[in-house]
Amino acid sequence: VKGENVVLSIITVPLTGECFTAIHGGGAQRNGAPIHVCDPPSGQLKDTVVVLSRRANDAEIVRHAAIYAAMADPQKGARTLRVLNSAAGDFVRLAHGRTHASIHNGANAYDVLPGMLLVREAGGTVTDFSGNAVRLPAVTGEISADDLRDTPIDIVMAAPGIHAALVQRLAQLA
Repeated sequence: VKGENVVLSIITVPLTGECFTAIHGGGAQRNGAPIHVCDPPSGQLKDTVVVLSRRANDAEIVRHAAIYAAMADPQKGARTLRVLNSAAGDFVRLAHGRTHASIHNGANAYDVLPGMLLVREAGGTVTDFSGNAVRLPAVTGEISADDLRDTPIDIVMAAPGIHAALVQRLAQLA
C-alpha cells in the first residue's frame, strides 16, 4: 500500500499450486498468465454466483444475515450463494472468473487489500455498499496487519455487468 492505493498484490494457494499477482496498472495473473473477471452469460444478477463473508462479531453476524436474505431472494437475488470463509480465496475465484461477485461486510482492511487490487486489475469493479470508492486509511511508511485490524470495510467486488445491480440490492444495508 502506498498512500491510499494498493500497488502490489500476491495471493498464493498452496493446495493448488496457484499464485495470483497484480501490480497497479499491470493487470492480474494466475501463475504468470493473464486472468479476467467474467459476467454471468445472461448478464443478470439472477444468474450469478456470489460469495459472502463477514467479520466475526455479533453486530456483523446480524448484518450478514440481512445481506444473505437480500441476495437469496429468488426474484431479485443471486442464483447461488456461497460462504466459504476465506477472503483471499473469494478474491482469486472472482478474479479468475470462477465466481461473479464477492461481498464482505465489516471485513478487516488487511484481509481485503490484496483482493481489491487483484479484482480491479482483472477488470472487476470494487466499491462500498453504496457504490462509492472504498476509502482506505492513508498509509505512510511501513504498515503491519495490526495497523489495519480495527479498520472494518464493507466491500462489493464484482464483474462490471452485475455490479450496479448488487449495489442496488445492498444500498439499504450500507
